[in-house]
Amino acid sequence: MALALAKRFATAVLLIGVAPAHIWGETASQSTDELIAAGIERGYNFDRSAFELFDEVIRREPQNPRGYFLKAAGFFWYSLVNPADASASTMTDETAP
Repeated sequence: MALALAKRFATAVLLIGVAPAHIWGETASQSTDELIAAGIERGYNFDRSAFELFDEVIRREPQNPRGYFLKAAGFFWYSLVNPADASASTMTDETAP
């Protein structure tokens, strides 16, 4: 049951995160969409560099919720999969390495 729910949530995150920019009411450049795709791929591998890509998406499109959503989803999944990792609790600290 929990695994099925996790799969549904992951699918929703993917679908919302890669939804075309016009759904959000804004246009995005192809390079921003490529950043999002690369960030999602890195996120699936729990590569923390995905957050740098999502930060760039946020910098380019601060009014578009996609970057914020994907970064928050990454925080959620990383802390869920790595509950004992002390760095998971400091991921939102801007001064953390």
